[in-house]
Amino acid sequence: MFPNLIVIVACGLIPIVMSMIYYHPSVLGTMWLKEAGMTRDDMKANQKPLKFLLGFILNVLLAFGVFTMVTHEFSVAGLVGGDPELMKEGTTAAAFLAEHAGNFSNFGHGAAHGIMIAIVAIAPFIGHVYLWSGKSFKLFLLDWVFWTLAVIVMGGVISQWGAVMPAA
Repeated sequence: MFPNLIVIVACGLIPIVMSMIYYHPSVLGTMWLKEAGMTRDDMKANQKPLKFLLGFILNVLLAFGVFTMVTHEFSVAGLVGGDPELMKEGTTAAAFLAEHAGNFSNFGHGAAHGIMIAIVAIAPFIGHVYLWSGKSFKLFLLDWVFWTLAVIVMGGVISQWGAVMPAA
């Protein structure tokens, strides 16, 4: 029920690797540049090491957020206020975890949560940005589909390998 920090940090690389494919000129990059009103030279001039570092940090924060949503065992800890005493053997929380822990620790379960995250969190956030910045609906869709795919993969990876269960 605790995050596997190696997996969480590694998931911060998922959007970076996926963007290299998704936004490549031979995939959707040319369309994205047109909708964003940019050229390849504009994009290259905008690529600074600090931006990549900050983007990676934001991706890791997103991965931790995805962890909290796909790992139901983490929610049990939240239900008891994170108090380890309330999760010791003989408690209701411990009995629940003994019976159900790990039942949903698979890629498909996390991917399903990724779809929900994309609908209830990603779409509203970037939708507001694009709505008020005057960006096109087509650009919103291009970016939303990218982030939907990214959180689906992140959710799957995190659900499959992203939690460390405490020793009984």
